[in-house]
Amino acid sequence: MKKLFILFLGVILATQAFSQTHLYENPDFERIAEGHEEIAIIPFNASITLGPLQMMEVSADQLAQMEEAEGEDIQFAMYTWFLKELSVALLK
Repeated sequence: MKKLFILFLGVILATQAFSQTHLYENPDFERIAEGHEEIAIIPFNASITLGPLQMMEVSADQLAQMEEAEGEDIQFAMYTWFLKELSVALLK
């Protein structure tokens, strides 16, 4: 039951994180990236803040795992966004 709660909490936090993500794009991105063949997207350093009652149910290791997973989820979202932008650019 505890694992199910942690999974549920992770899904909720991930959903909230994606709904609050604002992507910054340099206005000169097209010019800057023009000569590049590869763009690296590293995992984000995510931080999750839980309430006092939630902290009692989540260990420090579990919180660290949740933060790492969140950073990787954002990395994947950025990768997906770049693929979408690339496909739009190629269709023009």
